[in-house]
Amino acid sequence: DVVSGCVNVMHMDVRGLWFSTIKLPSPSSSPPTLANP
Repeated sequence: DVVSGCVNVMHMDVRGLWFSTIKLPSPSSSPPTLANP
């Protein structure tokens, strides 16, 4: 459970950073939101 939770959190962090990096350079795009993948 602990390992799965840690991996899940890390995966979410990676996804958030990835989408944030993609959305940041786009001014016409809405601000990066972790809840919206």
